[in-house]
Amino acid sequence: MRISLPFAATAALAALACASPDGASGGGDAGSFTPPMAVACEHTGSGTVYDVGDGQPYPALGDVPWYALGPGDTVRVHWRAQPYREKVLLSNSGAPGDPIRLCGVPGPGGELPVIDGNGAVTSPNQHWHPYLPLQDAAVVMVTEDDDDRYGTRTEYLAIEGLVIRGAYRDYTYTNSQGDVRNYDSFAAGLYITHGAHIDVRGNVFTDNGLGLFTLSKDETDAHVTEDILIEGNLFSGNGVVGEEARHNCYTQALGVVVQFNRFERLRDGAGGGNYKDRSAGTVFRYNWVEGGARQVDLVDAQEHVDHALADPRYRETFVYGNVILNDEASGDGGHIVHYGGDTLGFEQNFRKGTLYFFHNTVVTSADADDRYRTAVIEVSTNDETVDARNNVIVRHGTTHLALVGRDGQLHLGVNWVSDGYWTAYEDFRGSVDGEANLIAGADPGLDADLRPVAGSPLIDAAGPLADGAPPVDAEYAPPATGQPRSVRGAAMDLGAFEGG
Repeated sequence: MRISLPFAATAALAALACASPDGASGGGDAGSFTPPMAVACEHTGSGTVYDVGDGQPYPALGDVPWYALGPGDTVRVHWRAQPYREKVLLSNSGAPGDPIRLCGVPGPGGELPVIDGNGAVTSPNQHWHPYLPLQDAAVVMVTEDDDDRYGTRTEYLAIEGLVIRGAYRDYTYTNSQGDVRNYDSFAAGLYITHGAHIDVRGNVFTDNGLGLFTLSKDETDAHVTEDILIEGNLFSGNGVVGEEARHNCYTQALGVVVQFNRFERLRDGAGGGNYKDRSAGTVFRYNWVEGGARQVDLVDAQEHVDHALADPRYRETFVYGNVILNDEASGDGGHIVHYGGDTLGFEQNFRKGTLYFFHNTVVTSADADDRYRTAVIEVSTNDETVDARNNVIVRHGTTHLALVGRDGQLHLGVNWVSDGYWTAYEDFRGSVDGEANLIAGADPGLDADLRPVAGSPLIDAAGPLADGAPPVDAEYAPPATGQPRSVRGAAMDLGAFEGG
């Protein structure tokens, strides 16, 4: 588990690029969002720098020789008042310690450059694969090009400091053959397929079907997506109206670390989840998550199930240090976190391991007349286990709050939970131990930022973590970054934040 740029980039950008004057993109004006982690778009690699923008050597994205990029090359996209209405294909590989970088150079007010798929034109300079519907899938895509042999994997990339938007089924673009086409319903702002060692940092993903999607397949070893870092990004206003399987962020990989991100609400009318994952080796930590059918959905591998089942990390999933907010009045679902699987008929491929869930702050708001019961964690079968420690679980309203739903093995360390909780649903078929460790109360003593205040029962109340669990040495910090966390008293505080 790696933390790159953990706290070096704590100064937030002042503002994001505004929507273009013609208002071509729909919901999700990037200018309205709090900016994510700031990233210095400087050329530090061993290769060539390509400066793109008004008055730069490469006026348009399509002018860059994308098919010729190599280790240490940097494509610096300079902010301009108008979005770049172009598509990008990244098909070449960098090298360890010398990646190919695509990054945004902010404007005078800190605005991020915008790559907008709505009305975009695809340059033939990018050498897209001859299968033309592939272009319907993304604004920025990582995959093989027309010269690559079957099964080529794109490795060692960094994609940083950009607003990526407009991959939505209602929008059109012009493909490399000059045909005007709609995006696919499953289109993503950034779509990665058979890629490895890729860092996605400090971007804004908005107004897409899926903000970010990574696809991994069993066809060959080279088709397996591996080692993905998603850090300090803002996901907001993605999803498809009336569709349940389009999410703010959706990952399939061997090894994915998701940290210091802000996951805001999906597009109005979208039925998807906020973060969905089908990976082995998932670490989801220090994020802010608000809304969705499920806020965190950790289910079975599908297209790369053989590789996932062979990876021992498939049986261990770590979710810690997160703020997770659920609100029935805003349309959020009644299962906040889901662990196990959802491909019915293939239960043998479910995770069947342990979800380590610790030092999270979970807040749900619902009334029993509208949502009778709410599960903090829905567990798919009794072959899955949840180890829950040092969390804060707060209920506003009268919904019946259950720690787990109908199934699963629940091991409880110290946790604070609102009075009147249920351990599980009435028809629970699993098992629970450690309930005597729970601290129940009426008021957790949190300020408006969900941090413990003086006199809070959360202060110095944390117990030991499970054997093998990583230390909690950081915490989320707005707008989408992190800061160190250390013990300020006799012991660590419960929840995602250390008190003042």
